[in-house]
Amino acid sequence: MKIQNLDGLMVSASEVKKELPEIMAKQMTKVIVKNNAPVSVIMPYDEYIAMNENQEETKSRMVRMGKNFTMNNGVEVMVIAGVGIGNFEDDLCLKMFYKMKNSDELKLFHTFNIGTPSIEGTYTNKEMWEMYEAKNKEKELKGGI
Repeated sequence: MKIQNLDGLMVSASEVKKELPEIMAKQMTKVIVKNNAPVSVIMPYDEYIAMNENQEETKSRMVRMGKNFTMNNGVEVMVIAGVGIGNFEDDLCLKMFYKMKNSDELKLFHTFNIGTPSIEGTYTNKEMWEMYEAKNKEKELKGGI
């Protein structure tokens, strides 16, 4: 986050209560100061999430896949996906959660880690063959075959 107008960014602790409706309505970022020392920060939630995405504890960057859905037996579930959990930093991770019957609380049911796909798997057979032929031609030109 770039800090452009430092005076406009700071607000005293005694003035926060008066300015809070405007801060929330305009989704402003403010540093709350008390005795000329910063004590807290108010910022839009989207900026907070974006700022914290690179921290180790939120490295998984899980993405919600659609909405909660109900299985045939009546159990409501949610599936999320992301990259990088613990020892599996480059792997795809899927997590399935149950929705508790009497609340909106979600309970982790299962975590699936899927290995990182190889780049070769993204080529068609024709593209693979063309790359193979190109490597062979390169070896021939160098006198390797």
